[in-house]
Amino acid sequence: MNTKKNMNIIGKRIPKLDAGDRVAGKSIYGTEIELPGMLHGAILRSRFPSAIIESIDVSKARALLGVECVITADDVDVTNLSYRKDHPVLKKGEVNCIRDEIAAVAAVSKDVAEKALELIEVNYIERAGIFDPIKALKNDAPQINKFSKGENGNKNISESFHYEHGDLEAEKKKSVCIVSRQYVLPKVSHACMAASNVTADYSPVDGQLTLHSSTQVPFLYQREMSQVLKMDPSKIRVVQPIIGGG
Repeated sequence: MNTKKNMNIIGKRIPKLDAGDRVAGKSIYGTEIELPGMLHGAILRSRFPSAIIESIDVSKARALLGVECVITADDVDVTNLSYRKDHPVLKKGEVNCIRDEIAAVAAVSKDVAEKALELIEVNYIERAGIFDPIKALKNDAPQINKFSKGENGNKNISESFHYEHGDLEAEKKKSVCIVSRQYVLPKVSHACMAASNVTADYSPVDGQLTLHSSTQVPFLYQREMSQVLKMDPSKIRVVQPIIGGG
């Protein structure tokens, strides 16, 4: 058997099948998907890093021409999302992040949806937040996630790992020099050229939900959506369009 003759991929230049469309600007990214009769969504987020929500009035937003739906935590029975299952879809009673989601709007256009957000009235009582991770570990620190399981009564600890190897104290006694320093890393976030997005298409005829999303984990999305919406996973299809980075 001549191994080299049977090699049709390894060791050869393989053309990128979608390179031509990308270079020519013909590729359709997630944010460019348009479906007939499509509604546009927008999310109202907290203006404060930590605050009590006294009241939310969405009446003006619901009355705006072109608005099809406005929801708050009172309209949603989903309380747990994300990796730790401690992230309510919409926040009620309090916010603990300047990007916490408070209300969501669906309207006939993006402009109308964003205008509706401006009409939602939220009364806050601002309170002291916690921004130092060392202080957040203290038992008397403000608890910023009441849905977290926490550790030793501290709900600020979302995840922890305890690992030991060797005898640290014994090695210290044998050391010629011990250097102790505190190191701080800057906040890091990916900066993809394409924005995160999802376009949902639900068919009442066969109960099929199709999600077009710029995700790298389509099966994770499918599983989580089936849990949240209480749907059979086989009825949920996640389509990954071309993504602009990850």
